[in-house]
Order: sequence, then C-alpha cells, then structure tokens
Amino acid sequence: MTRVEGSVALVTGGSRGLGKALVHELYERGAKRVYATARDARTITDDRVVALPLEITDPAAVAAVAERAPDVTILVNNAAMFGAASFLDSPVEDIRREFETNFYGPLSVTRAFAPIIERNGGGHDSVLMAGLCLAPGPLMVVVVSLTVGGRLTRRLGPGPTAAIGALSFALGAASWVWRIGPIPDYAAGLLPGQFLTGTGVGLVLPSLSGVVGQVLPDHRWGAGSSMINTARQVGTVLGTAILVLGYGSAPGLARFRAGWILLAAAALAAGLTASMLSLRKQHDTQPSHLAPDAEGVGGPPAAGH
Repeated sequence: MTRVEGSVALVTGGSRGLGKALVHELYERGAKRVYATARDARTITDDRVVALPLEITDPAAVAAVAERAPDVTILVNNAAMFGAASFLDSPVEDIRREFETNFYGPLSVTRAFAPIIERNGGGHDSVLMAGLCLAPGPLMVVVVSLTVGGRLTRRLGPGPTAAIGALSFALGAASWVWRIGPIPDYAAGLLPGQFLTGTGVGLVLPSLSGVVGQVLPDHRWGAGSSMINTARQVGTVLGTAILVLGYGSAPGLARFRAGWILLAAAALAAGLTASMLSLRKQHDTQPSHLAPDAEGVGGPPAAGH
C-alpha cells in the first residue's frame, strides 16, 4: 500500500468531479504537494494545488508536465472521457478518440512518470521486499516450535498449550483489526500481529504432535500423525477458500478487517475447544475413590457364622 502522508501526487483531470475529490482526499491524508491537471488549468480553483495544463492525448504536453513535476511519488490517472461509441455502428474516428483518451493517454502519462516515481522512491515495494515483510510470521512459527513449544507441551500438556497458542493467534488477528488503517504503518500495524500469530501457530503445532504420544499406543503413532496432518491440511484449504470467497476479487480494507475478525473468532473457538477437551481429560484421568465397604464404613470385616 502506497504511503500518502508526506507524498507528492499528480492527479490528471483534477479540476472537477472525482478528480477534484481525489485532490481533496490526498491533502486530507497528509500529502505534501498535489499537482492537478486539466485541459485549461484556469478551471482548477483549489489554491493549494499546483495547476498544470495537460491534454493527455498530446505526447508533447505529457512530456512538458513531466518536466514541471519532477518530484512526484504518486500518480493518479483520473482523466478520461465517457463516450457512447459503438464498435459496430459509430464512426471509427469516435472509437479511436475514446481509445486515445482512455487508454493510450493514461499509458503515455504512466510511461512518462514511472521513472520519476521510481527515482523519488515512490510506488509499491518490489515482490521481493513484500515477501520479506511477510517473513516474520513464518519465522516465529519455526523459532517458537523449536524452543518453547515442545517444552510447554511436555509441562502443561497438549490442550493447555494449544489453548495458549490459539489465544495468541486471536490476539494477533485482532491487532490487525485495531491497528491497520488506510495509512500504511508496517512496524506498528502489521508486524506485531505477525509476531503474535506466528507464536500461536508455533505453540499449536507441537501440541498437536504431543497428542499422538499421549493418547495412542506406540503401534498407532504413524496412523495418528497422518490423521492430524490430513486434518490440518484440509482445514488450511477450507479456511483459505472461505477467506478468498469473503474477500472477493478486489478486496478493500473493510473486507480484510472482516477476514481478520473471522480469523480471531475461529482461533478463539479453537482455544475454547482445546481448553474444554483438556479439562475433560483431566477429569477422566483422576483416580476414583474406593467405594465404602458394604457392611461397615472402614471397619473390620464381619465375622462369619
């Protein structure tokens, strides 16, 4: 997600309608400077912006704007025309004009400003950087499972350890709901939740493995481990499918928050289930008291006749 606060943005078609609203929103979110373009720059009445004339179908005009806005870090290609040309019936010139305005024009602007934005450090992170930003969560899984996960399982048992892990995961997902907003903040928004969710998974995995050794005889450990792994994989597939279905094809922040709430609720349900099963196991394994003697409480057996 591109950071708006402190950025320098250029909005094409910024004199009215959606473009004017985008200019206002950019300033509301902390943009340092906003360039706005229009065929006639005098139609841009917002005193805060740097108004520039631009006909996006004119390559020379596009190059001139790129020279006058060398500090841009965000580009909003908003200029467009809304024609009613029909591919079958309209004159070819009308169709060509729509393509020039709605496709080739924005493409020309994008190609002119892409190196400027890259030079100024704008744009999205690379795929490699995005992957590295998501690495702390899986890394925590490995670290926790190899260090404290097994120890807690041996000390507390699989049920309590799984409950603690599920609670940690739920807190991580809830932190994303609370902390992640429209303005990107990786260190304070996404990263803490990754640590918590990774810790949760790192505690749950050893506890699942510990169940096999506690409740099954030696000759059934292989089958038990296979069943646990199969259930985990099926759960992963079903959970991912449900989240993707909920997110839709173009998820926004509201849908992501709904998905995080679903994750937190599922983790809390898993933690509650693990706690209940642990309590039931403790109750079933408690030694039962011997029943009192039928003919006398604690006394010597009665003499036979």
